[in-house]
Amino acid sequence: MSDLSYWERRKAQRMFEYMEEAEKAAAEIRSVYLKASRYISLELDQIFGRYRNKHGLSEIEARRLINTLHDKTSITELKEALRGNNAAKDILAELESAAYRSRMERLEQLQEQLDRTMQTVYQQEKLQSTSHYVDLAGEAYYKSIYDIQRRTGYGFSFGMIDPKTIERVINSKWSGANYSTRIWHNTSALAKDLKEEMLVNLISGRTDREAAEIIQYRFASGASEARRLVRTESCNLANQMEIESYKECDIEYYRYVATLDLRTSEICRQLDGKRFPVSEQQPGLNCPPTHPYCRSTTICDISDEELSQMKRRARDPVTGKTHTVPASMTYEQWYKQNVSGNPAARLNEKKLKNLSADRRQYAQYRERLGDKYLPKSLDDFQNLKYGQGDEYGILKAQVKGMSYYDKALRAELEISKTVKSIADMHEMDMAGFEYRLKGKDSFLRKIRSNYDPAGNVYEVKDIIRFTYTADPQYLAEKTLKCIDAYAEKGYNTIEVKNYWLNRRNPYNGINTVLKTPDGQKFELQYHTPESYSVKDSMHADYEKWRVLDPASEEAKAMRKKMFEQSQGMQVPEGIERVK
Repeated sequence: MSDLSYWERRKAQRMFEYMEEAEKAAAEIRSVYLKASRYISLELDQIFGRYRNKHGLSEIEARRLINTLHDKTSITELKEALRGNNAAKDILAELESAAYRSRMERLEQLQEQLDRTMQTVYQQEKLQSTSHYVDLAGEAYYKSIYDIQRRTGYGFSFGMIDPKTIERVINSKWSGANYSTRIWHNTSALAKDLKEEMLVNLISGRTDREAAEIIQYRFASGASEARRLVRTESCNLANQMEIESYKECDIEYYRYVATLDLRTSEICRQLDGKRFPVSEQQPGLNCPPTHPYCRSTTICDISDEELSQMKRRARDPVTGKTHTVPASMTYEQWYKQNVSGNPAARLNEKKLKNLSADRRQYAQYRERLGDKYLPKSLDDFQNLKYGQGDEYGILKAQVKGMSYYDKALRAELEISKTVKSIADMHEMDMAGFEYRLKGKDSFLRKIRSNYDPAGNVYEVKDIIRFTYTADPQYLAEKTLKCIDAYAEKGYNTIEVKNYWLNRRNPYNGINTVLKTPDGQKFELQYHTPESYSVKDSMHADYEKWRVLDPASEEAKAMRKKMFEQSQGMQVPEGIERVK
């Protein structure tokens, strides 16, 4: 076995590299805070840029007054407190003056905007953090396996890291709350502090520069807290993934490895070199991090007995030979051989790499479609997305199709008014008006049945559909007049199918597609009362027939039945004019 001190130094270097990556993530998060700081400072400048408070309280007096408020961010409560303070009556008079009223309204709006701004900061910080943690988790696990194999000199089979394991570790409440909750607490507390500072600015004698510096300082403190969180969470995640690698390799003990320099904490110095069972590891107690900004790590403690088990584990089941790891093998070479060259590992790697983005996509799909049409879990969704077959393509088509469906729902009321008015104008009867909207389930089924990997049509034309009826002697004439009436209103009839002229089809009627001035398409059918009744009665047979093989005996029998239903129907006069 190689020199222990070498591997301890190697593990310490690994943690140093992980912390460098954490610093990069923290720098990206800091830029989010900086942008928010500039935005809020600019808004405050626009409200108070030309204002100088001649009667301002001292900052100590201002804070003393605000500390008496139940809600230290409330402008209304502040005004009430000023009413009872003789020394502040001049300030209250100025704040309530007509000249200052618009400023106060803008300040109240800015307080509301601040909540939205910090919500955006929270979302972006969480996104940046999650992306960093997911990348770090896979890297820490595989590099730990690699180090174990290099250290022992033996290559052995091992399980690929499961995305569910990473999810569990990332979202663990190892310090009382998971990282997402801690980010929320940080941004919420910052929003509250900033609102309080706005009230201090309002009634104190601070200059514009002093006020701006305070706002910048508060945001800088928030960014610093975010950096502390990223660093500490990264240390925990890296160590927990290494613990997972020890479990995978059946290693029972580990040693605590502190980075020994002048910055090393007292608790890490005391734990350095101590040996603990893997099964009893506990972050904050006997496993890093034991404090914020902790840089300590662990190293597996491999006994001779465990080493002999690894030899057996590494033996080829066919040849019986032991597979050794060359001392010169680099991590990239090892990774290519053990991870990139493994199809199951490639799938897991893709799932890990896209975990954060896939989580957001899964939530968006749930919002658009509902639980009924989605896989039951994020893991199932990823398996569907990166697996074989068309199911993911169908799911994407359904999600895209819902934008057209929702657009049609918004347009339906105005279209229905127009359809009714033209029906009244030309004495057309309306049939089945209550069925004018295709149901969501029916729409999504149609998207599925029409799915084509080469390209899809998402704008199903009959999401909105209507039916006019007229007696056979008037149907053709009224149909042509209705088409002209729609054109005058900007509703262009872009498609006409006259099935009365197609004797190879059992269906009889005129189907048209119209486009509104806003571009919404809808279907309008023209029928005689008889043809509408027959269409209604044969609908169930048609739905069964259209999914059958046309050459099958069942399909032929059903088609014959539909022709029999439409035989003897009176053909409308002059129907050939409708083309």
